[in-house]
Amino acid sequence: MTRTNLLAVVVLAALVGCASQRTPQLVDVCSGAIEARGASYEGVIFPSHCGPLVIVALPDKVESYWQPTPENIATLEARLPRALELGRAAPNAINRYAAESPRRAAQVAEEIGTVLSRLPSYRRQYIGVAYRSGHRRILVNCFPSAIEGRPDGFSYWKQQWVAVEDGGTSYWHIQYDIVEDQFADFEANGVA
Repeated sequence: MTRTNLLAVVVLAALVGCASQRTPQLVDVCSGAIEARGASYEGVIFPSHCGPLVIVALPDKVESYWQPTPENIATLEARLPRALELGRAAPNAINRYAAESPRRAAQVAEEIGTVLSRLPSYRRQYIGVAYRSGHRRILVNCFPSAIEGRPDGFSYWKQQWVAVEDGGTSYWHIQYDIVEDQFADFEANGVA
């Protein structure tokens, strides 16, 4: 077989192989989400089957996921502003890295202050997380609301978890322990 014929066979095989492969389809893997609204918040509660798709560094090993109720979210949201106020005064109470240095604690306090000033303007995503340590928490993922007259960069937010690198206090998350009635693991994104 000549070099030209061999090249033609390889190209033909590649074309046939590509034609036989299925085109990937986007799947709404998070169907069944429930909208959650209050006077100062808008969000969506994801069902447990969406848990494995949550892309966020969780502090402990996850045992399973569960779907919070709208009542769980109303309780969480009613307590969130006060928890953030307390966290601004004592950052290590809701951010475990704040204890590393006074500089880090000051940075977390500043981030929380910014978040508090914009709190109603964030959209939220919620999912329940059960840790092997026994904690049952609600993970709250926060990101900016759409700006009227501009395209919504997160039009998919009710079906898929929003994961953004960088962006500072425009993107943050926190966890609420429903048994201990405490917030933990506040973290705002970094700035590039």
